[in-house]
Amino acid sequence: MLVTGASPGPVKTARWDSLVAQQAKAAGHGAENYVRERSQEFPLGRIALPEEVADVVCFLASERGITRGVYL
Repeated sequence: MLVTGASPGPVKTARWDSLVAQQAKAAGHGAENYVRERSQEFPLGRIALPEEVADVVCFLASERGITRGVYL
């Protein structure tokens, strides 16, 4: 069995925006400040874009792809 995975951390989607708005409000912060403070905890040091995740997944699924790993 060969296993490959992509684990980018947070991805900039409508769901992410909604979650950030809720958590920022609960913390008493603006959404931008909340994201800036939390970004250092993310694998990329920022929020990944959907296109970036799609590029990695397409590469891993291609004939040139690599097996046996998890990619951040």
